[in-house]
Amino acid sequence: FEIWKRKGYWEAKPTLVDMQVDSGQTEPVNVISRLDIAGRTEVVVRYSVYNSGEIHITTVVNPYESTYIGKIGWLLKMKKNMQDVSWLGTDLETYRDRTHCAFITRCDHKNIDDLWVPYEVPQENGNRYATRWMTLTQGGKGILATADSPFEFTARKYSDRQIHEAPHLSYLEEEDHVTLHLDYENQGVGQSPGRADVLKPYQVMLRPVTYTLSLQPTNLKQDD
Repeated sequence: FEIWKRKGYWEAKPTLVDMQVDSGQTEPVNVISRLDIAGRTEVVVRYSVYNSGEIHITTVVNPYESTYIGKIGWLLKMKKNMQDVSWLGTDLETYRDRTHCAFITRCDHKNIDDLWVPYEVPQENGNRYATRWMTLTQGGKGILATADSPFEFTARKYSDRQIHEAPHLSYLEEEDHVTLHLDYENQGVGQSPGRADVLKPYQVMLRPVTYTLSLQPTNLKQDD
């Protein structure tokens, strides 16, 4: 979070520069938005919406500068009752510089509390690296997320701002939503809570990037 603040991206509000809608005779309907982020990055997002409810989100990042950014991805606010998580990826908390402790496996019907790591001083935690797919549901109904390459995700009851500002675990209060990060890349953790000493191979740099995230509605049975 300190990285985002120093670089001017902390809660930066995107400015819509242009938007086009392509609704032909056949699916999908395509909505293309061009955004300016803090005057430092252009982001072009193509939403392809299908009759099934599935949405393909292609994101093109065109930065005006190359800088250390820490994370590239999407942040979604989901309904508070969506507490059930399943995924195919690393079974434990992992980051790009902390992967040898975990296995790639299928994890079914975990509560989002199972992903949370209760560090006394709240900080980034609970990341799952090398994810192939994940679901966030309530009673089997929710979303299935996939991407065109392995991605990273976190799901928790607290916002990034609250985690960053809380001096101790006891200060955290559950939000009225679930915070879901679906990340193209999330930097390593290094050796310090502030993640200030991450080695260069594990840093995430702001650079030209194109990736596609797919979201589709799901109605999983609990024994699937």
